[in-house]
Amino acid sequence: MRRVVAIPMKDPAESKTRLAGTLTAAQRERMALALFRRAQTVFAMQFSYFERLVVTPSARIVTEATACNAAALVEESTRGLNSAAQSVFIWAKARGFDRLLIVPADIPVWLRSEVDELLDDGRKYDLVVARAHDGGTNALLIDLVRAERFEFCYGHYLVAREEFGSD
Repeated sequence: MRRVVAIPMKDPAESKTRLAGTLTAAQRERMALALFRRAQTVFAMQFSYFERLVVTPSARIVTEATACNAAALVEESTRGLNSAAQSVFIWAKARGFDRLLIVPADIPVWLRSEVDELLDDGRKYDLVVARAHDGGTNALLIDLVRAERFEFCYGHYLVAREEFGSD
């Protein structure tokens, strides 16, 4: 079975902007890079059977990815997470991967048991979503053998919740 973990990452200078009131631009940039490097290390050391792919418009992140022995898929510009995920899906399908795992670059704590549970669920289901505490998505595992196409909708869940007044 061929598996790829994709880690979308924008330029560190554009990352963690919600923390602008708390951290300086340089601090936010260092934090984004540290979290990105941690994700790379976790998957290189604990899940080495995954090929690693970084999708980014940033030349700096391409250099970081290469230094971590990860492949890089270069976007022409920052087009958003849905576009990056779609590019990764097409890339992985074209190269014959069986499973695609998409994870954010900024998860602060990686627990092997949680990733193992996600992968176990992936043996039973075509799609597995690891929900974040804020209702977002911490990981998305897709069976590429069974999925011919996929429409990514990162971010729309929170908008829909507000629109309809549900929790």
